[in-house]
Amino acid sequence: MTFLAELKAQARFCFDTETTAINPLEADLVGLSFCWQAGEAYYLPVRAPAGSPTLDEKALLDALRPVLADPAVEKIGQNVKYDMLVLQRAGSHGRRAGNGHDGSQLSARKWRTQPQPRPASPSACSTT
Repeated sequence: MTFLAELKAQARFCFDTETTAINPLEADLVGLSFCWQAGEAYYLPVRAPAGSPTLDEKALLDALRPVLADPAVEKIGQNVKYDMLVLQRAGSHGRRAGNGHDGSQLSARKWRTQPQPRPASPSACSTT
């Protein structure tokens, strides 16, 4: 079975983009990684050092677009908003379609809902 056929058969998967910059509005796509089974992952490079194998960026994004846009497929990632902005800039649909989980958002939400330690008042530290 090909990578694309396996990806399309998944009810959910993790994905991430590798890029040239931190700012998604300036970043060029370097590659995409996918995982749906522990201990097994795939990396699809579109940019690499001279002489290294790469895939055609437009053809790859065209092939991935239906599964990335499918709201029935759960997508899990770290900073998915960034990834979708990069994909949009690269020519993909670039929207978080339906079922998705962003680890950075879940972590931030958890941090905001837990009680945070408060600094001691100056009077609490006084020895007089």
